[in-house]
Amino acid sequence: MKELEISVQTVVQKLNKGEDMLLLDIRPLEQRKVSSIPGSIHREVYTQLVEGDDTIFDEEVWDKKIPIITFCGGGKTSLLAAALLQKKGYLAWSLQGGLQAWNQVQSQSK
Repeated sequence: MKELEISVQTVVQKLNKGEDMLLLDIRPLEQRKVSSIPGSIHREVYTQLVEGDDTIFDEEVWDKKIPIITFCGGGKTSLLAAALLQKKGYLAWSLQGGLQAWNQVQSQSK
């Protein structure tokens, strides 16, 4: 299995270059309602990931050529999502530090 994490800076650089990627928010919906990454999509899978359910993405039909960047609040549970997606043949990485790191980088760049 390849590297599981990608830095916020790398994701921002790729987005600024116009590279395609799917930003996948795996946090509980209540947390997403508070804040999220613009352009991201949400799947309510946090609890299933923590419980070890490896079937949660079986119904998804994403393009396997487009990288998927998973994120949660702090970057721990999204590692589980990235590992599971990689096992299913996707190009997937977890956003290092999660939404907390994203928000910190975004606030520093303003």
